[in-house]
Amino acid sequence: MISVVLPVYNGVEFLNDAIQSVLHQEFAEFEFIIIDDCSTDHSIEIIQKYTSDPRIHFAQNKENKGLFATLNKAISIASGSFIKVWSQDDIMMPNCLSVFLSAQQSQPNHSFIWSQSEQISSDDDYDSLIRQYSAHKEGLKPELWDLPKVVRHFLFCGNLHGNISLFGFRKKVWEELNGFDQTLVYSGDIEFTLRAIDMASPICIAEKTVWLRGHPGQLSRSVKHLSFELHETSLVQERLRKKHCSSTNLTWFAIKCERHIRTPYFVSNALLVARKAPLQAIHMLNSISSEYGMIRALIYWSHSKIRRVLGMQKMVELNEEKKKVH
Repeated sequence: MISVVLPVYNGVEFLNDAIQSVLHQEFAEFEFIIIDDCSTDHSIEIIQKYTSDPRIHFAQNKENKGLFATLNKAISIASGSFIKVWSQDDIMMPNCLSVFLSAQQSQPNHSFIWSQSEQISSDDDYDSLIRQYSAHKEGLKPELWDLPKVVRHFLFCGNLHGNISLFGFRKKVWEELNGFDQTLVYSGDIEFTLRAIDMASPICIAEKTVWLRGHPGQLSRSVKHLSFELHETSLVQERLRKKHCSSTNLTWFAIKCERHIRTPYFVSNALLVARKAPLQAIHMLNSISSEYGMIRALIYWSHSKIRRVLGMQKMVELNEEKKKVH
């Protein structure tokens, strides 16, 4: 069985779409565990509209525990052998669970699975996305990626599959890793991902299964808490290096993560808000400088931009070659 776990905190704006997209999956045999982490908006009322569905198990924390503690609680009560983590902002494509199940069954030696995603905005609604999905469904071709191909994708696209909506794993992986680190506020997903890569055999599904939503609230949060997130991320990276210094795969991957993904991400955020909030941008850049060194951070950021451009050019060339073949 697949267990879908959804931690909720003040998710009223997009929660309806997130829940509906799970309940309308092509593969319907799953359990859906939703835990509210003491929301102060109307999230609970939205969840309760769906609790008549027997697949849903709803619980509430007595006190606010944070994202990763809530995730651990949800997974601990899950009865499925495979866990699909879900987010209150995003939308599952109707094929999501069936694709993950197929990958799990066809690749039994792989315990940690990612999928691809498509970015959407706060204006995109569930119904219109489903119509768009149905129109292009026949063109989807699943493909499994091994770890080397995943890493090449990271370096080409500057994207780390740390977003919790994009991965699933066998529950035994979570048990052996003792779950998500509850002391972390922002970096628990990427920290868990790196530990899982080190002990589990990871695989990436090239098929898109999730619509990831970007919205203004995410940016304002990253601006407000960037210094703390920077410090926390650097601690995670250092902890992983010290603990697993003999593990070539993890040490190399953590270093690549810092150079090619996390540092450019922080610099891009700072530059993004510079026009509207220059003082905040200066504070963000100072934090980056204290953690990584400004010159090194700007070099990493420049390399990331160059790789992204080269990656896009490569994709255009491949698409042109495919058109010629057909």
